[in-house]
Amino acid sequence: MAAIHVLLPPAMHSQLAFRYQYPAVLSVFTSAFVHHSTSHLVTNLIGYGLAAGMTYLLSREAGQRRWFRRTVVVLVVMVPFLVTSTSYLVLTSLQPGLMGAERGFSGVAAGFVGFLFVALLIWLERRYSRVVTWSVGPMVFIGLLLEIAVIYTSGVPVTIIGLGLVGIALSGWQLVDEVALPVGAAFRLEVVPEGLFVGLVVVLLGLLVLLLFPVDIVQQGTTTNIISHGAGFVSGIVLSGICWLIR
Repeated sequence: MAAIHVLLPPAMHSQLAFRYQYPAVLSVFTSAFVHHSTSHLVTNLIGYGLAAGMTYLLSREAGQRRWFRRTVVVLVVMVPFLVTSTSYLVLTSLQPGLMGAERGFSGVAAGFVGFLFVALLIWLERRYSRVVTWSVGPMVFIGLLLEIAVIYTSGVPVTIIGLGLVGIALSGWQLVDEVALPVGAAFRLEVVPEGLFVGLVVVLLGLLVLLLFPVDIVQQGTTTNIISHGAGFVSGIVLSGICWLIR
């Protein structure tokens, strides 16, 4: 992507971008690899690097590096089509005759954030049990949804926050009987480091979601396509889950 941004002329960038008024079939894929500006490219690469790097670490610790490599190929090939197609269908239905062009790797980076979420669940299953996975997974997912709701909804209803917290509490309740905590030095050596590690991954997920769904969707004249980011995040979860099931 950096080579494309630096070496290809602006006219070629324009041809590779996806235009809503005159969509070209190939640009549904190529638009993910061209960017509006250097800052746009750097931001996307940082988000992608953080998500992919932590996902690789979790996959390696779970002994699933082959799954990681295969899923990376699937996401890079398929997510651009899914993200651009979803964005086109949703935005043109909301605003017929929409002008402008779509560029950027952020939708695919969002797919890797979903990949990171699935990798965390797989690591938990391999390290602990499936019950722990089905407990922590909904807790984290509901927390991310609440984060997006707070970002884009002024004065989030107390009922929504309350229901979200109830869902988190009910999911976490399964952990009470499932996880047997060691005592003394064993607690400090085993539970604390792994708890901090899981907390670090969850915080990283929250920061990446904040990067994908900013408060101000228009920055420096460029509009952040949160539709494509949402589609990428969901696609990343679904595709990486499918790759896990058929591995």
